[in-house]
Amino acid sequence: MVNQATVMPASTAAWPRASQKWDLPVPEGPQIDRFSLRCTHSNVRRASWVGRGIEDGVVNGDAGALTTWALILLGLGIVQGAAGVFRHRFAVQNWLQAAFLLSQIVGHHAARTGPAIRARHSTGEVVATVSNDALRAGGAFDIIARAAGAIVSYGVVAAILLWI
Repeated sequence: MVNQATVMPASTAAWPRASQKWDLPVPEGPQIDRFSLRCTHSNVRRASWVGRGIEDGVVNGDAGALTTWALILLGLGIVQGAAGVFRHRFAVQNWLQAAFLLSQIVGHHAARTGPAIRARHSTGEVVATVSNDALRAGGAFDIIARAAGAIVSYGVVAAILLWI
């Protein structure tokens, strides 16, 4: 019986993502996107709020406003640091799960096809696929969260620039 998830390259890449939602106690996809967005949004906001703190506190000579903005930036740094830690933790977990699942897919396929695979591919190609390609494909799951955060950051920067 052929596993339909491994027939097409796109479905093979999507299958680990779909299976992660059920293997983990909490769906990682929405969490990783949430932490990525918080981390990159905090990074974008920091530059804007530093400018407002300098304008309100230094230019206008208001020490209270400068202290307020300094405390706001301290809180923002704490949020960004915590979100970055959790984003990285979930990204690495997703990367490893996807890489190991893809390694299992290739291993099961090689075991299922047996001698037929040796007619088309050398042993080194199969080993290289498991040892290198599966890790590279799993790495896409690490990059997806950062890409989502970066795309949203462009929108936040555009909104800040239009608001100013």
